[in-house]
Amino acid sequence: MTGAAMVRWMVSGIDAETQCLESLNICFPGWGGRKEFEWCFVRESAERRPDLMTLYAEGRLIAGSANAYRRVRLCNGRTIVAAILSGCWTLPDARRHGAFTRIIRDSRELAVTRGCALVLGFVTDTNASAGRMRDAGSARIPSFYCRSAAIHATTLATCRVQPVSAIDERSLDALHAAHAGEGNRADHRIRFVYTGNEWRDQFIARPHAVLHAQSEDGKSWRALIERTPLFDRVLMLTTAADETAWLDAIDALQNHAAAANRRLFLFTMSRDYATALAARDFEIVHGWMTVLVADEHLLRSSLDLGPSPRLPSDQPLASEALADPALSRCLDDWFIEHGDRM
Repeated sequence: MTGAAMVRWMVSGIDAETQCLESLNICFPGWGGRKEFEWCFVRESAERRPDLMTLYAEGRLIAGSANAYRRVRLCNGRTIVAAILSGCWTLPDARRHGAFTRIIRDSRELAVTRGCALVLGFVTDTNASAGRMRDAGSARIPSFYCRSAAIHATTLATCRVQPVSAIDERSLDALHAAHAGEGNRADHRIRFVYTGNEWRDQFIARPHAVLHAQSEDGKSWRALIERTPLFDRVLMLTTAADETAWLDAIDALQNHAAAANRRLFLFTMSRDYATALAARDFEIVHGWMTVLVADEHLLRSSLDLGPSPRLPSDQPLASEALADPALSRCLDDWFIEHGDRM
């Protein structure tokens, strides 16, 4: 298929969705079934259903991806919509022919038509997609994928754990508010924000069972954990104190996971947290959150930055847009947890 023209098709209908699901499991064995597919690619957020697309070359399916959507609260408190490049796959015999580069371009174009200012991605440093996103002009913000050791020395830290279904609505609302940073006016980090129903869909009604964990005193920290076959995934963790409470929570959650012969997983954008976890023998995989500007005019307007200092361009690359220090400074400090990104 070298040099073959690629044609994009939007996915519509159960047969096309089934073909995408089969392809995902070919590229990522054990990716999941219909339940996981619908949670990722059917569920609405930011008043938009994800857009699934596929690429064909010479009449043959070769690759696919999706744009999922999130509301993003900027550092000035204004809200925009961003697309998240999700579920990207290229069939093995079609790789290294530019399919992912084409996917990035089509994702950006589609994001503009859907009223998005940004296209975001989450990749590990060793993933070839990281290089393609950089080449497309994305800014790259460090992130860390953290997994506890298969065997670790158990500490005395314990916690109270119960199914999330046992939590009353008032407590869930408090968790939602904490995740949104509503109790900290000094926190101006960029983050995803949700309506009440969107937050429950994202953090509670997930493909696997979700647990609520909290400190023994019920005050120091609270967390939501998703139990997958091998890991307890920390979806969100909120503390009422300083970093010491955060580390106490990690110790307790790690002990709880280990008691069931499981490992703990969490995603963080804090280098300090990743360093602290490495000291606790966590395996740290370095990654990037990629930030590609889709609609520069919309983004600058939302940030009160005025017109671009660059020469006009029909399709400005993010690398060009983010060369403006005023714009890049507004996009370099994010707070994203595992429950946000997927």
